[in-house]
Amino acid sequence: MDESRPSQLRQRGMLVILVILLLGIGLSTFAWWYRKNAGVRSLEMWGPKHANLIRHTPIVHLLHLQALSEDGTASSDAPPPTETIMVENHTLQVVQQESLIGKPGFVHARHALIEDASFVWDAAPNACEGKWTFALRFSDDEKAVTVVFNPECKKIYCVEGEFSATMQDVIQAFDEKFGPRS
Repeated sequence: MDESRPSQLRQRGMLVILVILLLGIGLSTFAWWYRKNAGVRSLEMWGPKHANLIRHTPIVHLLHLQALSEDGTASSDAPPPTETIMVENHTLQVVQQESLIGKPGFVHARHALIEDASFVWDAAPNACEGKWTFALRFSDDEKAVTVVFNPECKKIYCVEGEFSATMQDVIQAFDEKFGPRS
């Protein structure tokens, strides 16, 4: 048996280990860079305070909404408004509220709201007047951010920041999960 053969195998083994190590470092660096840059525009849109609430807050409620009439009264089948929300020119009443903590799929919803790929960044203002049907309120003991959804127009509205944004088709998943049931 050739005495140099075990030495050659050992060198090849070390080379394979080195290649695997470098590949792991390279892929983990790429993953870190990708995650860091996946929410840059969303962070600018929400602002650090609201983005942090959306991502980490311990209290999250789903608010079912109904539009008030022009004179500010509720429809005959709705209870008297206990809370109203102003969205653009619309006054909406909260008709039901439920906690979402621990509900299936909720972690993914949080993530989608702070992911750049969820939004249409170059969307022109549209004249769509669909219904604002539900909201997600992220809060802690001191502050809150309320995100109202209009699935027909693919729009969201941040009540505390007073801005709207257009979402990609991912808004349909929000509507299926949290929207009103017929």
